[in-house]
Parts: sequence; C-alpha cells; structure tokens
Amino acid sequence: MAYPRTLPGVCRRDYGHRAHLDIARYGSSVNPEAQWYLVETLARARGNLGIRDDYESKQRTLSHFAGVLAAFRYQDGMTQEEEHDWYRKMLVALGYEAPDLPPPGVAAAIHLGDPEKRPPPPPAEITPTFLRS
Repeated sequence: MAYPRTLPGVCRRDYGHRAHLDIARYGSSVNPEAQWYLVETLARARGNLGIRDDYESKQRTLSHFAGVLAAFRYQDGMTQEEEHDWYRKMLVALGYEAPDLPPPGVAAAIHLGDPEKRPPPPPAEITPTFLRS
C-alpha cells in the first residue's frame, strides 16, 4: 500500500509492521529510519501552521530539529550538506523564507522571533576623522 508523498521524491511504503522510505530516488546517505523521523518532523511542523503560529513554538521546534540534525551528523549519519538541506527544509516548513547559502567560511544569522520585537539594526560604522587644529 503506497501513501501520498510527503516530500518530493520521498514516499512511504508499508511493509507489514514497519514503514520504510523509498530513498533510492532521493539519493541521500541518511539511513531510512533517521530520514523517516526527519520527514515526520517536517510534516508535523507543516501541520501546525495556522494552529501554533506563535514564535516561541517555532523557535522550540527549530532548536529541537537542529539538535537532532547535529546528533545524526555526530554519528556520521549525514553529511554537512545534508544537515544544511534539512535545516532549510524545516525553515520552509515553519513558514520562513530560507536565505541563500552563505559562502564557505561565513556564518549567517536568522532572526526567528517576532518581527515587531526585532532589535533595530546597529548604526552604520563611522569612520574616524582627524581634525587638525
């Protein structure tokens, strides 16, 4: 019995007592059980849109998901590129626009809180000038 797709290229199949992912078309090195957990978490986050739209629950969900990704990566269950891909998928699932990937060696920060409570940007740097007297 085939289930509807939850992500492009990923489908769920029921083989008796266990549900497996058909990852042959997805082309991932993530093991099927871990990948299924990640897909379920993304689906749960998408299902909560419109129901739990407060920023605290989105922050909690994203921080938990980031911790899970870090644990899978620590166990050599996924590569760094896959970790970034899954994180970006969760940002989209939570209703955020995923920013462009920064160049190698550069860190990027994303504000996930209430846009109205966002702190103002820092003032532009003022270049020092020397006054002669």
